[in-house]
Amino acid sequence: MMMMTACCPAKEHAPFTPPVATVQLGPLALKSLRKQESWKFEPTTWLRQAWEVAPPTCETAELSVLNDNTLPWVHPPGEATRIACLNGQWYGHAHQGFTLMSAPQAAPVEGLEELLLQAGYPAMPPLCQLTLGPNHSQQPVELLIMGTQAHLVLNRLHVVAEAGTRQQVLINTQQTLPSAEAQGFQHLALHVAVHPQAHLQLNVMQQGSPTAANLLQGQVSLAQQAHFTLATLHTQGGWLRQAWSVHHQGEHSTSNLMGLALATQHTQSHWHVAVHHQAPHCQSQQTFKSQVAGQAVAEFDGTIAIAGNAVQSEAHQLSQSLLLNPGAKAYARPWLKIDVDEVVCSHGATVGQLDEAQLFYLQSRGFSPQQAQQVLCQAFATSLLAAAQLPPAQQAAWLQHIATPLNYCASLTPPSA
Repeated sequence: MMMMTACCPAKEHAPFTPPVATVQLGPLALKSLRKQESWKFEPTTWLRQAWEVAPPTCETAELSVLNDNTLPWVHPPGEATRIACLNGQWYGHAHQGFTLMSAPQAAPVEGLEELLLQAGYPAMPPLCQLTLGPNHSQQPVELLIMGTQAHLVLNRLHVVAEAGTRQQVLINTQQTLPSAEAQGFQHLALHVAVHPQAHLQLNVMQQGSPTAANLLQGQVSLAQQAHFTLATLHTQGGWLRQAWSVHHQGEHSTSNLMGLALATQHTQSHWHVAVHHQAPHCQSQQTFKSQVAGQAVAEFDGTIAIAGNAVQSEAHQLSQSLLLNPGAKAYARPWLKIDVDEVVCSHGATVGQLDEAQLFYLQSRGFSPQQAQQVLCQAFATSLLAAAQLPPAQQAAWLQHIATPLNYCASLTPPSA
């Protein structure tokens, strides 16, 4: 069964809690981050300022928040098992095959999370664990992780897919701040363990307010014959960052990582992916695409690391970025670290604009310039969407966002006389 300890009354969904501390990274911490190659193109505005913190308490709560359809759930009622984390406070309910609990044991703490804790975050955030068993419902699981306050919130989640499990999990993480001037900072530390012969697909939708930072730091361990798929979407926001470290620890494990960024205005979209082959006969694929408009920035930093004992490994990486106007920027940095000969590896990265020849061809067949651009942009994005094989509700949510960059560019173009 599923056991959950939450932290606030059900009728007051994540009420305002007076701040109890202020956290600010010092010059030495900022300097240590900037020295790291993975932080080379990251904005530091959010890291330099002081943040108020209001950590959750640990009191049992009712769970009517899970039935609150005014919240931005992706799946309609009854089509997914719902779990929520509002302003750092978790809500879950009992369901056969699942366990969700506030776990006292500490998962590894590193990276930015460690620096924020050292900088004065008043307490270790609760670690909530979601255990997926082979006898679970066929419904997907949806986790809504939402921030509505101008605070710094650290969230911690541990997902375990037991042997023989086949499951899809959606993590919908976003921020809706109380005013246009308010700023927020949300950080999710996610640890995923996929046991032998388990199949886990993790779908992530990450978005936020233009003045908010929404960061995710994920670690994945794959046992023998484990299969892991990641499909992640970046839409509007201030600073969106995902850092993934995937470890193939068991033989014949596979991973397929996909990402789509639809960045407009001044959005900063950053992916950092490292796939470590640490056992023989493993396969991995990385495919990340970006459509960038306005003054937005998209970055993909991808690494394939193959250890000396990981013979007969196969690893591929592809990054493609589409710039829709002169002010948009994209960075692609592929890395290969191979310590053995008997492997098959490839990588590719492209940054460019819409193909003029393709636009001319479509217009010669009766499409208007705007229609031709729309067709090419949709084809660029939906090819990845088809490979992700999302449930219908999630696919519809992704499709709603695909036209966003092109529509934004159209809004900047003055109407014809």
